[in-house]
Amino acid sequence: MSISLSRKIERLEEEYWRQQLETADRYLVGSSIEDVEFFCVHGYLPDTPIPGQPFQPRPMNWPERWKQFRDFQRSTATKSVQEGEFFCSHGHWPPAANGE
Repeated sequence: MSISLSRKIERLEEEYWRQQLETADRYLVGSSIEDVEFFCVHGYLPDTPIPGQPFQPRPMNWPERWKQFRDFQRSTATKSVQEGEFFCSHGHWPPAANGE
């Protein structure tokens, strides 16, 4: 029984992102939510921890998180780097140029 090349690649990609997510969760657990927000904006934790409520990742429901990741990929495929940076800094996408 042969699995298509595209399916093999998809499985490797899924496993890669699963490992990345588990690593990120382990890295951030115990940090404050403010530290995690700082990490999301800057890509690293602050030198001095920011006091606040501790971050506790939700239990891993991999099929649901994978679906959310794929949906996010589809919804952001047409966004520019500048729009992504705006989203990371402000928590929402910039207003559309046509006023929407």
